[in-house]
Amino acid sequence: VRDLNAGSAASFRTDWDADTLARLQKVTDGSVVTEPDQPVWWIVFQMSWWAPQWITGGLLVGILIPFRLLDIVGEEKKTDALALITVLNTAVNLCGPLFGGASDAMPYSWIGRRRPFVLTGMLSGAVSIYIMCYAHSYGLFFVGWALFCIGNNCAQPAYSCLLPELVPIQQRGLASGIFVFFQVFGALVSSGLGLLVGQGTIADDDAYWILIGLALYSALAGCVGMGQRPGLLSPERPP
Repeated sequence: VRDLNAGSAASFRTDWDADTLARLQKVTDGSVVTEPDQPVWWIVFQMSWWAPQWITGGLLVGILIPFRLLDIVGEEKKTDALALITVLNTAVNLCGPLFGGASDAMPYSWIGRRRPFVLTGMLSGAVSIYIMCYAHSYGLFFVGWALFCIGNNCAQPAYSCLLPELVPIQQRGLASGIFVFFQVFGALVSSGLGLLVGQGTIADDDAYWILIGLALYSALAGCVGMGQRPGLLSPERPP
């Protein structure tokens, strides 16, 4: 990239305006480009999106799904049912690059490229958790789990673009550290909730509704929080 000049940059992307090309020239010349810092609270809010993902995944896979399958199929068939659940989750996870590529190819609009995937994924996650909560047959439960896996893989690749696209270069180490913090925090909360569910302090259905609430929070945070910052190359194009 540093070997490009303004002329070659213009031939590479003809829709950039003069101000954008001037900033690109600073990058290709090796000049120092200072991006405005973002408030730490903004970064914390953005990265907090990942805590519900870890809470939901840990609580579903570790506690709620085995308990629900035990009620639906019984002890004898629980292992086979869990095996199919695991295979489905793995297969859908392998499709993550397809969802991420689809968000790259999404036409630019007032809502951006990433927000539709985050919103769709989290809302479908809330619906799927509701289905799993009240499913009385393995077929319906499997449909709910499939919808959850698809929604999760729809939202996470798109939201992962947040750090490189919206966090200034000089704050990405801080943002990465906050990201890891919320991963660990989510895992700890998931373990605590799992303990309470296992002890019967929190009913299974109540735990499912907690996860539905977290999915709705993630949908809201993903759409409201993914605001555009002053961009380096294409500030007119929201994420």
